[in-house]
Amino acid sequence: MPLLLLLQAPLDGVIVWGTSNCSMQHITGESAPVRLEPGKELPAGSLSTDGLLVVRVTAGTEDSTPARIARMAQEAQVSTDGWL
Repeated sequence: MPLLLLLQAPLDGVIVWGTSNCSMQHITGESAPVRLEPGKELPAGSLSTDGLLVVRVTAGTEDSTPARIARMAQEAQVSTDGWL
């Protein structure tokens, strides 16, 4: 799946070709882009800011990094209900 300049990665994947500075602020909270190259993981929702990447998908929508984070937050909320 090609990921073009300034496009958001729709699914988790591993970069197989190309390099780019990518914003992963939605996952890490860090505002500075991270330089990614072949072999590096690219979480769903990441933005490629200055390069063309070819990415091999490693997780579908249900198993993507943002989906796992949302599930963990929901489970934490459910497990703390009634503590107040």
